[in-house]
Amino acid sequence: MPFRCRLIVFAFLPFASRAEDKVTFNEHIRPILAENCFACHGSDAAHRKAKLRLDLASGATVERDGVRALVPGVLAKSELWQRIISPHDDEVMPPPESHKAPLKPAQRELIRRWIADGAVYQNHWAYEPVSRPAVPAPGAGAGDNPVDRFVGAKLAPRKLSLAPEASREVLFRRVTLDLTGLPPPPEEIDAYLADAALGAYERAVDRLLASPRYGEQFGRHWLDAVRYGDTHGLHLDNVRMIWPYRDWVVSAFNRNLPFDQFTTEQIAGDMLPNPRIDQLVATGYNRCQLTTSEGGSIEAEAEMRNTADRADTTAAVWLGLTAGCASCHDHKFDPISQREYYSLGAFFKGLADRVWDGNIPRPGPLVLVANATQEKRLREIAAALPPLQAALTARADELPVKIPPPEKTTEEEMPAEKAPKKSVTYEVVWAEDGDMPSVADFGKPAPAGEWRGGEGVPVFAGKRALRLEGAVERSVNFSTGEVPLLVRTAAKAFVHLHPDPARPPRAVSLEFIGEGKTKRLFWGDPEAFGPEVAKDATVVGPLPAPGEYARLEIDAVATGIALNKPYTGLRLTQSDGAAWWDRVGVTCTSPAANTDPLLTASAWISLLRNNARDMLNVPLPHDIVYLVGVSGTQQNAAEKKRLAQFHRDYIYGPTRGALEPEARAVRALTAEQVHYEITLPASLIARELPEPLPAHVLIRGQYDKPGERVEPGTPAFLPPLAKSGERASRLDLARWIVDPKNPLTARVTVNRFWQQLFGAGLVRTPADFGAQGEAPTHPELLDWLASEFVRSGWDVKKLVRLFVTSRTYRQDSAVYP
Repeated sequence: MPFRCRLIVFAFLPFASRAEDKVTFNEHIRPILAENCFACHGSDAAHRKAKLRLDLASGATVERDGVRALVPGVLAKSELWQRIISPHDDEVMPPPESHKAPLKPAQRELIRRWIADGAVYQNHWAYEPVSRPAVPAPGAGAGDNPVDRFVGAKLAPRKLSLAPEASREVLFRRVTLDLTGLPPPPEEIDAYLADAALGAYERAVDRLLASPRYGEQFGRHWLDAVRYGDTHGLHLDNVRMIWPYRDWVVSAFNRNLPFDQFTTEQIAGDMLPNPRIDQLVATGYNRCQLTTSEGGSIEAEAEMRNTADRADTTAAVWLGLTAGCASCHDHKFDPISQREYYSLGAFFKGLADRVWDGNIPRPGPLVLVANATQEKRLREIAAALPPLQAALTARADELPVKIPPPEKTTEEEMPAEKAPKKSVTYEVVWAEDGDMPSVADFGKPAPAGEWRGGEGVPVFAGKRALRLEGAVERSVNFSTGEVPLLVRTAAKAFVHLHPDPARPPRAVSLEFIGEGKTKRLFWGDPEAFGPEVAKDATVVGPLPAPGEYARLEIDAVATGIALNKPYTGLRLTQSDGAAWWDRVGVTCTSPAANTDPLLTASAWISLLRNNARDMLNVPLPHDIVYLVGVSGTQQNAAEKKRLAQFHRDYIYGPTRGALEPEARAVRALTAEQVHYEITLPASLIARELPEPLPAHVLIRGQYDKPGERVEPGTPAFLPPLAKSGERASRLDLARWIVDPKNPLTARVTVNRFWQQLFGAGLVRTPADFGAQGEAPTHPELLDWLASEFVRSGWDVKKLVRLFVTSRTYRQDSAVYP
């Protein structure tokens, strides 16, 4: 947009060196060497050519075989200069095979003057402590704003000055767009133009800083920097529940949360003492990376990418470092070793979120965004559930098991590894879309004749049954159809039947729906279905007496389904008359829990998606939803154990009644907890594992080639990290980042805000303050702003107000001769 170019061209562009200007290493020489020399003669020792290092004076001036790259003040003896001016392809630097263009005459002249003047090295400007330069005296029209004084001091030697101030209407539109992201409505423009009193512009700025739109505008830029997204960003790119983090960022800018606190809560809010919900929400910063559950992904590789993303983003956003360049080898341009890079990544190795997120909206860890009353109750539930769950699990461990008889051979004849194990028998109940409600209580059925509900509908154990009348057929699915249950061992299906006392059916039949033809089993007189059906009918027994509540059961294998073949449901057929049907399900007995068909991943998914709501009388807890959403190959051992325990404690056990006393209390609290989970918004957060994953240097950056193990740490060229414990934590990292002694954070941050408001930063490479980044156009102004930002208590609104009230900001955007 044109107004983004409102500054006079000369005010912020670097100037070519004039004859009277002093040539300095940081401003003039380092950029040339970084572009042309440091790749081969920089900080990366493993790839350094001729053992020559040019980024340090000690490396450049050391003598080797009677030759020195630099002899300060003596061009004839400085091998660097002789190589630069050499006409020979086998000597000239940079060499032709580097595919870099020969140095331009102006660049050669700068190097010549620098060597002749003594080849004085400087530490890289961004790594030096932040200074607080004296504010220059006011120049012509500069006023009292320190920004204008520094800019004016740069313009004065060139006999330049700021452009005239923009018109009131243009200026008001500009500042409104910059601070709120929206143009001002006509009535606001009219009100501003009508205010002719002194300070009208400053009052308008204060109103805009107090607008809710201010936080949205500045939050938008921050969220772009930290790679925020409402979706997973990869593969299916499903929605993920992280918008409360977005709202937290907006609120933080509107509340003018100090930037050091803003930083700490995002990186490590979960590690603060007794963190509030909003501080947990803030840690969504750590969950903004791309995630996947794509079947071909490798967990170790994906985990490596997640860690790298977090380390790279943190280094770029807060420190202005291209740390990722050190993932395969030592950084070629900046003093970051490969070991230090992986030490930085080690801070994020303790995060508890899984690599594979199931592509579900709310993969844990989560925080529920609750009010004070709700939060108090959630904390009470969280404290009460673990001991109850532990008691339930202890009782489940006491349940008896049976040893099945051998089928074709004896245990002595069978190899030890194939000998029968302890069997486990489970009953699982299905319901079909509410038409045939299941009965969660597997105790005795209600007594015959206990009729409740409207229109003569019987109720058994508090659940309505399904009434079928006449010659009808009904199918009940055991799965979604996507993942059929596999019959790998003995399995039986059952249904409960209550014939109408006044008009019972003559016959009923049950049949598995599966691959190929299966037998149909009958109760009562199969002639009721016609002679063709009766001819080959297999009659199990008589119908239950009218008014009696009975269980009909068929054996899967006896009906013709082969082992390891899938079946998807049960077909119920009634001849005539009327009957109530309910509580349809399957019974499985397996030689061992690890071969139980209901403990396979596909069966878990099918069972839980369709039936856990009826088993628990509540939807699934969010952590179990996550496990259901992850395929069997993407569940680690701990998660498989958690899911198996959930089935045993809350599905199989309670439905058999054996665990009902213990399960009842757990179920009540679980129901309340899940109620909050499905009614309150949630947000992805950071949480620390009890033991972090080990961090290693990855050889050439390959996930499957771990080298030396490393601990969390920061680059040695920056101030040391203060550890609060034996192992440095993310909280230590956050505090180190905003330590006033850190030379990068304040510089990088004020530069980002400057760029947002002026269109270009004082450093034109906002994510690279290293050797290959551009030097600041106004280094004294950058340092003064950084020191003032820290001195103000990291006050963002104060800094922004300083910028937009300056004459530099308010000048006309036109370029004047």
